[in-house]
Amino acid sequence: MKLKTTGLSLPAIALVGGLSLSATALQYDASVSLNGPAPSNGNDQGIYYGSGNGNGGWTVDTQSNVELGLRAHVRWPTPANIFNSTGDGEYWFTDSSLIPPPNNSSWNVDFAINTRADGTG
Repeated sequence: MKLKTTGLSLPAIALVGGLSLSATALQYDASVSLNGPAPSNGNDQGIYYGSGNGNGGWTVDTQSNVELGLRAHVRWPTPANIFNSTGDGEYWFTDSSLIPPPNNSSWNVDFAINTRADGTG
Protein backbone atom coordinates (compact mmCIF):
# COMPACT_ATOMS: atom_id res chain seq x y z
CA MET A 1 0.00 0.00 0.00
CA LYS A 2 1.27 3.47 -0.84
CA LEU A 3 0.57 6.61 1.17
CA LYS A 4 1.65 9.69 -0.71
CA THR A 5 1.81 12.85 1.38
CA THR A 6 2.96 15.26 -1.30
CA GLY A 7 0.20 17.79 -1.90
CA LEU A 8 -1.50 17.33 1.47
CA SER A 9 0.48 20.02 3.28
CA LEU A 10 -0.55 23.12 1.33
CA PRO A 11 -4.33 22.51 1.41
CA ALA A 12 -4.06 21.79 5.13
CA ILE A 13 -2.33 25.12 5.70
CA ALA A 14 -5.15 26.88 3.84
CA LEU A 15 -7.57 25.49 6.41
CA VAL A 16 -5.54 26.78 9.36
CA GLY A 17 -6.75 30.34 8.93
CA GLY A 18 -6.22 31.93 5.54
CA LEU A 19 -2.45 31.86 5.67
CA SER A 20 -0.33 32.83 2.69
CA LEU A 21 0.31 29.94 0.33
CA SER A 22 3.65 31.19 -0.93
CA ALA A 23 5.76 28.47 -2.48
CA THR A 24 8.14 26.76 -0.06
CA ALA A 25 10.10 23.57 -0.37
CA LEU A 26 8.79 20.61 1.58
CA GLN A 27 11.28 18.86 3.85
CA TYR A 28 11.39 15.08 3.62
CA ASP A 29 12.51 12.64 6.31
CA ALA A 30 12.76 15.60 8.68
CA SER A 31 12.06 16.10 12.37
CA VAL A 32 9.23 18.30 13.57
CA SER A 33 10.07 21.34 15.74
CA LEU A 34 11.38 20.62 19.19
CA ASN A 35 9.74 23.67 20.78
CA GLY A 36 7.93 22.96 24.00
CA PRO A 37 8.59 20.93 27.13
CA ALA A 38 10.21 17.53 27.07
CA PRO A 39 7.51 14.84 27.33
CA SER A 40 7.52 12.49 30.32
CA ASN A 41 6.34 9.39 28.44
CA GLY A 42 9.59 8.26 26.81
CA ASN A 43 9.01 10.09 23.52
CA ASP A 44 11.48 12.37 21.79
CA GLN A 45 10.99 16.09 22.48
CA GLY A 46 8.29 17.52 20.21
CA ILE A 47 6.27 14.26 20.21
CA TYR A 48 3.32 14.25 22.65
CA TYR A 49 1.21 11.13 22.03
CA GLY A 50 1.42 7.53 23.14
CA SER A 51 4.81 6.42 24.40
CA GLY A 52 8.15 5.50 22.87
CA ASN A 53 7.59 7.54 19.69
CA GLY A 54 10.66 9.01 18.02
CA ASN A 55 11.01 12.19 16.01
CA GLY A 56 12.01 11.92 12.35
CA GLY A 57 10.64 10.56 9.11
CA TRP A 58 8.22 13.48 8.70
CA THR A 59 7.23 15.33 5.54
CA VAL A 60 7.23 18.90 6.88
CA ASP A 61 5.95 22.23 5.53
CA THR A 62 6.41 25.48 7.45
CA GLN A 63 4.77 28.76 6.44
CA SER A 64 3.74 31.87 8.39
CA ASN A 65 5.10 30.37 11.63
CA VAL A 66 2.86 27.28 11.22
CA GLU A 67 4.52 23.90 10.81
CA LEU A 68 2.61 20.86 9.52
CA GLY A 69 4.08 17.38 9.58
CA LEU A 70 2.74 14.12 8.18
CA ARG A 71 4.25 10.64 8.22
CA ALA A 72 3.33 6.97 8.34
CA HIS A 73 4.94 4.30 10.51
CA VAL A 74 4.88 0.55 11.14
CA ARG A 75 1.95 -0.35 13.39
CA TRP A 76 1.61 -4.14 13.21
CA PRO A 77 2.65 -6.67 14.32
CA THR A 78 4.68 -4.44 16.70
CA PRO A 79 4.54 -0.63 16.67
CA ALA A 80 7.96 0.70 15.64
CA ASN A 81 9.75 3.88 14.64
CA ILE A 82 10.07 2.52 11.09
CA PHE A 83 8.72 4.93 8.49
CA ASN A 84 9.36 3.20 5.10
CA SER A 85 9.85 6.59 3.48
CA THR A 86 11.08 6.88 -0.09
CA GLY A 87 12.56 10.31 0.71
CA ASP A 88 10.15 12.26 -1.48
CA GLY A 89 6.96 12.33 0.59
CA GLU A 90 5.85 8.77 -0.13
CA TYR A 91 5.59 5.97 2.42
CA TRP A 92 5.30 2.28 1.42
CA PHE A 93 3.72 -0.53 3.43
CA THR A 94 2.39 -4.02 2.82
CA ASP A 95 -1.26 -4.68 2.10
CA SER A 96 -3.00 -4.61 5.49
CA SER A 97 -5.41 -7.37 4.44
CA LEU A 98 -2.48 -9.80 4.73
CA ILE A 99 -1.78 -9.01 8.39
CA PRO A 100 -3.40 -11.38 10.91
CA PRO A 101 -5.58 -11.15 12.92
CA PRO A 102 -8.21 -9.54 10.68
CA ASN A 103 -8.78 -5.79 10.82
CA ASN A 104 -5.25 -4.91 11.95
CA SER A 105 -3.46 -2.33 9.87
CA SER A 106 0.24 -2.79 9.17
CA TRP A 107 0.73 1.00 9.26
CA ASN A 108 -0.61 4.15 10.87
CA VAL A 109 -0.51 7.88 10.08
CA ASP A 110 0.89 10.56 12.38
CA PHE A 111 0.32 14.29 12.00
CA ALA A 112 1.81 17.28 13.78
CA ILE A 113 0.72 20.92 13.93
CA ASN A 114 2.86 23.60 15.54
CA THR A 115 1.37 27.11 15.45
CA ARG A 116 4.55 28.65 16.87
CA ALA A 117 7.21 27.01 14.76
CA ASP A 118 9.81 29.67 15.55
CA GLY A 119 9.44 29.03 19.30
CA THR A 120 7.93 32.41 20.14
CA GLY A 121 4.90 33.07 22.28
